[in-house]
Amino acid sequence: MRKSSSFYSILDEDKNHIRLISILPVSSPENQSVIHCTIEQVSLSDFALPYRQFVSAHNTTERNTRKLLSSWIKINSRISNHPDGGFDLSSDPSLYRYEWGDYETLSYTWGDPTDTRGIVIDGEGFRVTANLEAALRSLRLKHRFEGRYRLWVDTICIDQENLHERARQVAKMREIYAISFAAVGWLGEEKDGSEQALELLDNLASFYDPAHDFKAKDLVEKLKDDPSYLGTGCWLALCSLFERSYWSRLWVIREIAMSSSDMIMHCGGKSLSWERLCLGMGIIHRYLWQVKDSCLAYDRQVAGLNGPWRWPVRHLNKIWKDLYPISQLERRGERHLDFMRLLDLASVSECSDPRDRVFGLLALMDKRLAARISPN
Repeated sequence: MRKSSSFYSILDEDKNHIRLISILPVSSPENQSVIHCTIEQVSLSDFALPYRQFVSAHNTTERNTRKLLSSWIKINSRISNHPDGGFDLSSDPSLYRYEWGDYETLSYTWGDPTDTRGIVIDGEGFRVTANLEAALRSLRLKHRFEGRYRLWVDTICIDQENLHERARQVAKMREIYAISFAAVGWLGEEKDGSEQALELLDNLASFYDPAHDFKAKDLVEKLKDDPSYLGTGCWLALCSLFERSYWSRLWVIREIAMSSSDMIMHCGGKSLSWERLCLGMGIIHRYLWQVKDSCLAYDRQVAGLNGPWRWPVRHLNKIWKDLYPISQLERRGERHLDFMRLLDLASVSECSDPRDRVFGLLALMDKRLAARISPN
């Protein structure tokens, strides 16, 4: 069993403390091959004066976090657009909501727990799964989490060997995700044409306009005539992208829901906003559900692939029919799904511990019910 690292001091629960990491840039050839981070305790109650005044002036009894954040963004036009969608807060530190800065959360799959890599945190060696190390390596290239804009990662920011802390932090995840400025969804490293798949979804999202669907209907006819109209191999890449384990993971339901549409999906070096990904899926569901099969068959033929094949329909349906609607609820301040519907979703999702089918979804339950369930 891994021992608690020396940088894990006791979290002050009365001060609403959590830990956040910064990903240090490459400073020399020696540390290029190893990820270096720093870790620090911060308080989620330590709001900066401008944001505190904004919250006070925002006269609402509901105080929905995502709605407040949307309003904060709208009145601060200096926040620049993020190239992948959403907003880039790291470019203007004067708009941080906290005295200590601001933060995002990371949504990812742990992967094989026996396949680990070494990183360095506050000068101390630390083991993480290979998939997490790849995510940190990719994010280091973007230089977003080097200063006062930080990142929350469950396996690092929670002392996994401190059972009391772990239970309290799991119960606190609703707040951690809901208050975070945005989220990073890590789908994994580039492979099987994943960049092409994200480009396809981005292109499809451009056709999404329920009020004027003539462009989408015209797209259907063009794909019937020429399955390579949007590119050769992109449908095969899309099929592979949705076969990834990320989509079957239980915890992603909570993370996407609480982050609302303020999430950027990363795969290797390519990124796409959660909103654009889902709108692309909407075009497939509304207009291309039949033609997608002929497009995939064409790509397989060009690639010389034989044998039986099928789309990962369960994941396609889960994204458009479950995850996307759930992600809109928090932003609009509407009530969450009822308890039985949440259990239905949990039953078809994967987790390492069956108790997580309840604990993993505490953040999406009615707050009165969630308050009566204590992770142990």
